[in-house]
Amino acid sequence: MIYDTSIKNKQIIRKINERLGHAYSFMKSIRMGGTGSNRMLISQCSEDMKEYLSKFQGPKYANIELRPKGIIVHLKRNNTTHHSWVIPFYKLVIYNTDHFAIYEDGKFIKFDRSAFRESNNKFISKLLEKKAKYWSDFKPEEELIF
Repeated sequence: MIYDTSIKNKQIIRKINERLGHAYSFMKSIRMGGTGSNRMLISQCSEDMKEYLSKFQGPKYANIELRPKGIIVHLKRNNTTHHSWVIPFYKLVIYNTDHFAIYEDGKFIKFDRSAFRESNNKFISKLLEKKAKYWSDFKPEEELIF
């Protein structure tokens, strides 16, 4: 789900918090070594995402925020227009090859790895660990019987 977060809206914040959990506290974020990436250069995106990035002139950047149950990809067109792509871990698909790619329900963004900083590599490792931990802690309410 993509939300326009240009203006602070309590309903949107509530929906994001319900879906991904509240943002980590300041102290928890420090203990984790940070919960956000540095800005990353977008090299390619799906047609669905182009409408959010098309009006932006020049290189397109995004950054990622970790939440307890997923991530938020922050897309900034300019200083006044912001969109947030909310992806729960159970829908998140990551490809970490020559491009770092994030997919959800047919939408995707690919980031240029040549422009990565060391801190982004650490962040991606942390993201992969959090996603793995989410799945290891996942307990369905009922056993599925086939």
